[in-house]
Parts: sequence; C-alpha cells; structure tokens
Amino acid sequence: MHHEELFHTIVSKKISLLTKIIFFANGKAINLKPNHKPKPDMVNQERLNEWITLHALKILRISIGIIYFWFGALKFFPNLSPADQLAKDTIAIITFGLIPSNISIILLAIWETSLGILLMVGFWNRVVFFFLVLHLICTFVPLFCFVELSFTHSPYAFSLVGQYIMKNIIIVCAAVVINVYTKSSVQTRRQDSEF
Repeated sequence: MHHEELFHTIVSKKISLLTKIIFFANGKAINLKPNHKPKPDMVNQERLNEWITLHALKILRISIGIIYFWFGALKFFPNLSPADQLAKDTIAIITFGLIPSNISIILLAIWETSLGILLMVGFWNRVVFFFLVLHLICTFVPLFCFVELSFTHSPYAFSLVGQYIMKNIIIVCAAVVINVYTKSSVQTRRQDSEF
C-alpha cells in the first residue's frame, strides 16, 4: 500500500511537472515565434494614409489659398494675367460699367489675394466662405455673357477660356467640403469642452 501511494505521488508530481513544462514551452513557443513585422512599404503607406487623413482639409484649404493668392497677385500688374481682359469685361457687365476697368481689376486683385492669404493662414468662417463662393459664382458669368469666347461649339465644347472657367466647379465643391467639415469639427470641439 505504501508503495502504491509512493508510486501515485511520484507519477502525479511527474505529470504536474510535465504539464508545467508543456505550458511553459507553449508560452515560450508563442512568444518566441518570429514577429511578422509588416513590410516597410506597408508601414510607410499606412503612415502616409494617416497623415493625409489628419491633414487633408488643411492641404485642400492651403492649395486653394495658393491659387487665389497667385492668380490675384498677377492682376496687380497690367496685362500680366491671361485673365486680365476677361476679368475686366466680366466686372463691367456685373457692375453695369459703373466701375472703371483699371480700378475694378485692382479691386479684384485685392479680393483674390486677401482670400488667398486668409485660406493659407487657416482663417475660415462664414464670411470667408461667402466671399469665396460669391467670387466663384461671378467667374461663371462669361459662360453666359461671352458665349463665343467660352465655347467652340456651344453648349458642350468648351474653348480654353471655358475650360479655365469650368474647373472652378472643383473649387466650389472643395469650399463646400471645407466649410462643412470645419463647422462640424468646431461643433465637436465645443461638445467635448462641455463635458
């Protein structure tokens, strides 16, 4: 009887020790498995995607600001902007010729460069959005008032001038996106600060 108890004790200790070794080995095996590190290309792609996600609106806003500032600055110098005469003629129609062309082009240059600076530095509110959209709406006037200049075959085949004007649809949509998401982020920050 004594031998049986001794045998059972030894066997149970062996089993216990063997179990511990198996669990330990399994744990080690799991930990010692080579780490499946993502490829550098995947890591870089993820970082780039994350950076773009964080800064997409800022990039969009600054890019529009650069365009506005650059194109507006050219208008300060007579005949340097390719849109100089078109802008003067368009303003003359909108204002019924009440503003002399040499003054109207300078006012337009101030308007565009001011918008460009505000967009680049990150100042965005309802007033900036309003003046940006108002300016963009005015840029479409030549499509209706200067049809022969805007189309090679009206109303479907644009001339170079017509294409120059139509691309402003992209800027209108970008401005709407910036406005919506900027307002929603401001509201989110306000809600967070209330808690």
